[in-house]
Amino acid sequence: MAETAAFILGSSSDTITWWQVTARAVLVFAYGMLLVRMGAGRLFGKNAALDIVLAVLLGSLMSRTITGDSPLVGTLLAATVLVYLHMGLAWLSIRFPAISNVIKGDCRRLVTDGEIDWPQMRAAKVGEQDLMEALRLNGIGDVRDVEAAYLERGGKISAVARPGAVRSSPQ
Repeated sequence: MAETAAFILGSSSDTITWWQVTARAVLVFAYGMLLVRMGAGRLFGKNAALDIVLAVLLGSLMSRTITGDSPLVGTLLAATVLVYLHMGLAWLSIRFPAISNVIKGDCRRLVTDGEIDWPQMRAAKVGEQDLMEALRLNGIGDVRDVEAAYLERGGKISAVARPGAVRSSPQ
């Protein structure tokens, strides 16, 4: 069995053939799909730093496995550990708000009752044009029609229109 696996997958990058790289790519793809499914829908469904870091690390690990630059089994094990670490941190962030704020950040209120909070805008590194674009995408044409706008933890700007404000359809 070990000889067959070594023949199909190769053992080091110096001696790995094109078809062994292909076999590794198929194996790593299937294993990567399994890991993403284990990590539930969060991994690519949100833009939290926790999710982005895991995605980048998994991509890096998996590519090294395909090319034979890292041991196959050890690298797949490391990828599995990272997915479980991600799941554990996500679980902790659900139960402990302080941990959630460290891992995912917090939201910032950028507009209150039609008035832009410039110190919050500067602290969030959000420009006026970025804010106006987000308002238009939320169907609000004028900042005076905003009850509240927030820079959410995932990096998107959400807005709540004032009652009775004229809303347009987002394009």
